[in-house]
Amino acid sequence: MNLPEIVIRQPKRHGPRLVWIAALTAVAVVALWALFVLARHAFEDDAAKHQRELNELLAVRKTLTQSLRETRDENENLRDELAFLRQSQQVEAEAAQLLRGELERLQSELLELREQLAFYRGIVSPDVVKAGVRVHSLKLAPTGVTPQFRYELVLVQAVRRQGNAAGQFKMVVEGVRDGRPLSVSWPELSEGRDELPKYGFQYFQEFDGLIKLPAGFKPQRIRVQLIPDGSAPAVEEVLEWRRSVLAAEGPDRSP
Repeated sequence: MNLPEIVIRQPKRHGPRLVWIAALTAVAVVALWALFVLARHAFEDDAAKHQRELNELLAVRKTLTQSLRETRDENENLRDELAFLRQSQQVEAEAAQLLRGELERLQSELLELREQLAFYRGIVSPDVVKAGVRVHSLKLAPTGVTPQFRYELVLVQAVRRQGNAAGQFKMVVEGVRDGRPLSVSWPELSEGRDELPKYGFQYFQEFDGLIKLPAGFKPQRIRVQLIPDGSAPAVEEVLEWRRSVLAAEGPDRSP
């Protein structure tokens, strides 16, 4: 009977290798711990930095919000002030316009009063006591229908003269046509009316009507002939055409 063979082997020696593994493991653990510590410090530093930046941004935002609120309030105040100024300006403009209109009205009334005063002074003036009937004014205005004009004639008599003045009047216009002198008589001016206008008054009388000039005629003067009834001599006054037209346009109304 054969007995089994027992072989006893000696274990291998791994001592130095295990030491190196343990050393490397320790170094790795230390390195990892160092990295962890560094990373934590870096994170804490970044977090603190970011917190400071965030705080600064929040402060800036607060400042900007306050500035924006103040700017809005200031803009609102400026809008209110602008609206007030515009309203005040409008009121002042309307008041100025009313004042200008009132001033123009007063100036117009003053001019009319001056004209009336001059008119009545001309009637009652001692210098015209013996003047009899005369032409106070003659105004000629275009009607828009060439060559037609509207005339406004005022005849006066001195207040101190007794009785009414009565008679007739006619007008003759002198000028040039085709380079030659030409006189246009009353029948032609009045378009065929041979009958002369009549006057009859104590102090003054106003007349108005239409006269028509020949085509191509350039008027220069107008003669107004007053023919009293009875034996009194006729009176003739010569007026510049241009001055009569300007008188119809109106004098300067400045005081």
